[in-house]
Amino acid sequence: MLASVSRLSSFAPILTLNKTRRLTRLTLSSLSIVGRSFIARGASNSVKPFRTSWTPIEPDGVKVPVKTLRIGCCDSGLGGALFLIDMVKSQRDFLIDIQSKYNLNVEFVHYGDAANAPYGGKSAEVLTRLTYGLIRSMEELNCQLAIIACNTASTTYDAAMTAEMARLHPGMAVHEIIIPTARTLRKTARLVLNTKGKNELHIGILATRATVLSQKYPFVLAELHRQKFGDSALTVVINNDSFIKEKFIKEKKEFTRVFKGKSPLSRWSREEKNAFDQIREGKGNTPVQFIHVHAPANWVSIMEGTGDYAKLPSDGLQSRLNAEVKTEMDNCFKYAKDFYGNHTDSPLQGLSVLGLCCTHYPYVQHQIKNALWDKELQGVEVVSQGDSFGKRILQPAIEKWITTNGITRREIPIPIAQVKQSAITSYTSVDPKKQTDMESALRPVKDGCKLMDPEIAARIVFKTVEVEK
Repeated sequence: MLASVSRLSSFAPILTLNKTRRLTRLTLSSLSIVGRSFIARGASNSVKPFRTSWTPIEPDGVKVPVKTLRIGCCDSGLGGALFLIDMVKSQRDFLIDIQSKYNLNVEFVHYGDAANAPYGGKSAEVLTRLTYGLIRSMEELNCQLAIIACNTASTTYDAAMTAEMARLHPGMAVHEIIIPTARTLRKTARLVLNTKGKNELHIGILATRATVLSQKYPFVLAELHRQKFGDSALTVVINNDSFIKEKFIKEKKEFTRVFKGKSPLSRWSREEKNAFDQIREGKGNTPVQFIHVHAPANWVSIMEGTGDYAKLPSDGLQSRLNAEVKTEMDNCFKYAKDFYGNHTDSPLQGLSVLGLCCTHYPYVQHQIKNALWDKELQGVEVVSQGDSFGKRILQPAIEKWITTNGITRREIPIPIAQVKQSAITSYTSVDPKKQTDMESALRPVKDGCKLMDPEIAARIVFKTVEVEK
């Protein structure tokens, strides 16, 4: 029988391990999320860690104590796994080099909360509960660094939650991905001259509706623009989505917003005659920053095979997804044309960077680039978050962890060719009341990882986690 443990909120699943009494490695293909801690079935009430922090290895026949750094990525499902693959792929040389030089093993773990996916249509209250659950799951998996690899969940990770997580999980550094992504987009964007001779910046964002409605990216980008050009710098946010427009109107929010510095102006109507020209002909030489936002409706549901798409076979899902990508990209440009009218220098022609601000979207990165080529926007740089996060955040975070924990250099570095690739384990949560076929539950994440990078996907150990709601 399981040891008695307190139940948690259904939105905060915590992992429970079964199998052997001495838990030093995770060997099961299935876990059950029923309580606060990893508990061995049939074991005593005392909780033992499922892995030690020190692992013996034998370079050149000499035993050396090597500390393990476990890095976790959590998301609503497939997206976190794609983010992890993208990050590991971009940091392959760095990871090998750091493990060659230091007495260190780096492991990666992914937790996908597919039982509650997709997150994109959920309320802020529900998202907050789910985000707390994701972070607690990272702690239960013994992660020292945790990445909320979900833009929708990251919208809830504000200063209050940051302080709360630091108090509850002092031994684990938690990173959200919106601010690092916004910094990358802002740094990548290039200045262009419009026909009036004024400098402009044009940044595109593809994100879920929940992320767009949070307006987190516009606020961060407006602040970054203010820091660069001062309090008078203008940022224009244009939402290229009819659903978002109706939602904003219903909630009495501005569909198109203008920020002066970091503060949104009280009113700006796109129907006002020549309003657009007035902004673009603004006095002075300070560039106007334009942010073009679009929220594809069904991409995540199709990738995860949830809702109306649950019964479609893999090839059927891929065909439907390809069609949806084309439709959504066409809609994005169609609305932009409606908004800008007959301006000969449509701002989308000045678009220099497009952020895939949902970790699922690298799955269709190739189709998105094709759509840009069809619109003669070959020069637009498409930014995936795993790659940019690895360069901007992961490397410094690992180096800081090495220094903070006193990791020593090897007297003789391991030859690069002999350094083992970092172990990767992926857990997918499953509601047993809705899903009894565990292999079917793993199909979206397995297929997605194989398409993303077959070599890395072959190294991933895929497991399911049962969630009791």
